[in-house]
Amino acid sequence: MLNSDQTKKRLRVLIERQKSDCAVSKRDLRAVLTKEEFEAYEDNWQSHKEFEEGMRKAPDGLLDYLALLKSADALTGRAEKMYAKGNSARSVVLYREVQAKYERAYENLREALSTDSSLAMWLDRNFNFTSNEMPDLTAEDAPRLRYGRSLNKQGGNSKKMKIKDLKLTTLEDKLADLMKTKHQGKEEQASIGTKNIFEILSRSRDD
Repeated sequence: MLNSDQTKKRLRVLIERQKSDCAVSKRDLRAVLTKEEFEAYEDNWQSHKEFEEGMRKAPDGLLDYLALLKSADALTGRAEKMYAKGNSARSVVLYREVQAKYERAYENLREALSTDSSLAMWLDRNFNFTSNEMPDLTAEDAPRLRYGRSLNKQGGNSKKMKIKDLKLTTLEDKLADLMKTKHQGKEEQASIGTKNIFEILSRSRDD
């Protein structure tokens, strides 16, 4: 079993390995974590997976919007194919229909969010339903499910935590706790030392 200094040294090695995208195994984690800390790590990962799974399932309040969005996306694909084939006149007509479909989808989303603002947490970007300003009427600008599979979703808000991120956080937190404990120990020793000095001086004055 590793002592405190050995554990800190090992933690620093594992942290650097994790930052370098080198594998850190469960065995490595068990070597530097207590049983309770390792169980907490596994519980955190399981909870995160369950959260992501739940977020992939669209709530009922967004189903109509997503259906309208799917229809608009499909028509966008048709318009792009027409344009690629050189049928610009037909593609212009389709693009106008596309814009109308996205506009209807946005209006539906506005109504859904005004009824239940918590639905916004499922979206990959902000949608100001209290403003008259709407996103552009395109597939790229339409709000998507945060954990959906659309290629047009934004990456910023939809970034998923990976297990390597949790491992790194767990290792860094453990090292920080050990360093904090060591610092507190030094402060206590210093306090005891100061107290002893005062006691010695007090005794000297009494003598």
